[in-house]
Amino acid sequence: MAEDGDLKTFNAAKEIAHHRDLSLMINYMNATIQARTGSTSLKSHLEMTNKEKRLSQVKGLLAMIHADRDLVQLSRWRVRRKGETDWSKKNPTPEDKAANPLEDFDCDYKNLMIIKEKLMACEKDIIHADITPKLKDDFIAKRDIDGEEQWDLTDNFHEMMEELEDIYEELEGIMYINEIISTGLQQDEELTYKEQELAFIERVQDA
Repeated sequence: MAEDGDLKTFNAAKEIAHHRDLSLMINYMNATIQARTGSTSLKSHLEMTNKEKRLSQVKGLLAMIHADRDLVQLSRWRVRRKGETDWSKKNPTPEDKAANPLEDFDCDYKNLMIIKEKLMACEKDIIHADITPKLKDDFIAKRDIDGEEQWDLTDNFHEMMEELEDIYEELEGIMYINEIISTGLQQDEELTYKEQELAFIERVQDA
């Protein structure tokens, strides 16, 4: 029997799903911490130079994108199957199906694919900024203060950070509605986040 706070998933291999689903969401949280602070599991932002911290924060954005894409991939089959099931229920006869084709049916699978396209566009923006000489599309910018280099995050960074947070909120909603995760996962996620936050505070105090 499951204990209180156990991950609730909706598939046959619950124990496997527990570790897989939760680990993917923890990957997203770790990436978010890196994007916000620059800190990684290997090095605190307090040990980084100003430039190292900013570069790490941009890498954190990429890690957020990759974590979200993993969650999209995890969800695709189940979301698509539920959409097809709902469509069949609403169109039980061959005549209904012919009059209302599946590709025109409004379902979460379409929204999931829109999220995937958004994530791919975000990744392309970061890669494009890195390989082009233009400054306008960059996510960090250099300025001189009293002869010393100072690296700052640009509006591009902050705008993408906000967009990725919005995407995750929408993605988590789709996963919840389609019974891929439940409140049990959210409780575990909150607990894990608090534990990580406490560990991070202790690490900073000991530094």
